[in-house]
Amino acid sequence: MTLYDEVSDKIKRYIYDNPTVHKLPTERELCIKYDVSRQTIRKALEALEKSGLIERRQGSGIYLTASYLRSVNKVALIVPNKDEYIYPRLISELESRYNTLSYSMDIYETQDSLNSEHDILNHLIENPVAIMLVLQTKNALPSPFYNEYSALSHKGCNIVFIGNPPPNLMDYSYIKYDDFYSGYMVASKVRYSDKSWCAIFISDSRTSIDCYYGFVQFMADNGYKFDEDNIHWINSKDIRNIRNNNVSSIINILNKYYPLPGTVICGQDEIAYRCAMYYSNTRQLSDEVEFISMADSYLNSLTPARISTCSGDKSALYSKIVELSLSQNKKKEVVTLPSRYQS
Repeated sequence: MTLYDEVSDKIKRYIYDNPTVHKLPTERELCIKYDVSRQTIRKALEALEKSGLIERRQGSGIYLTASYLRSVNKVALIVPNKDEYIYPRLISELESRYNTLSYSMDIYETQDSLNSEHDILNHLIENPVAIMLVLQTKNALPSPFYNEYSALSHKGCNIVFIGNPPPNLMDYSYIKYDDFYSGYMVASKVRYSDKSWCAIFISDSRTSIDCYYGFVQFMADNGYKFDEDNIHWINSKDIRNIRNNNVSSIINILNKYYPLPGTVICGQDEIAYRCAMYYSNTRQLSDEVEFISMADSYLNSLTPARISTCSGDKSALYSKIVELSLSQNKKKEVVTLPSRYQS
């Protein structure tokens, strides 16, 4: 890296760390500040000008561009689908909180498509924002867009993942519930119950995998011998099919049991909801059947069955997301919120 590249990066950091600054010091003041020659400063400023970060006005000085200033109070929220599942409430709560802080928020939908995510990231590289919040469902798999996330971060975008980030993006800040403990708590309920059970987890969701980890760890810690055939895996594609009323993946699992399990443990509310409705439609739903979900959403109130949940304080989650995204600490931060069991 050349000296002027180093100075250019230092000036960028100065800009990103001082969001109220609209005009840079003079060339002479910058020379003194960074202890370099005027030629080095001019080359550094030329690079920043080409990147669209600054503009020089004859006889007036060095200013941040209008496009950059528009991005300063801008938040991008990337979700799979803004109208499905937990996302409407998440969007509403975050919009309200950011609006009170004079930030505006734009919503981007990936539909769980890599092509869509790639297009969104490239759009944001060309149209930078101050904050990017990312919620990925297939977060157990590596992301092919490491370079795009790096480019956004290099432009000063504060990237925060809601839930686990993909394994190759663990250097970014993220906030999540204690999913391991959720699984551990649920296993304790199963261990001391005389009901038969089955569990359905999501293979490409880190949240679901961590719940599974806690579940089997409790069993191992307490010497419980269980049949691993009771644990079943579906994936994000199955979840999309479930949203389109294709529930064959769930039915195929439940039909392996006769009689049907007394306790059904589900890695997501949508699975619990569909299992309960299947039991109800086949007239096999009774007060003896128990459903346990690793999350809590409006779906739990739409079934004729009681669904116990293992989740956390939603209000605390929303507040911590905003707090983390506005943090001036440029180092990675990880926030793990406690989970609780609600029957």
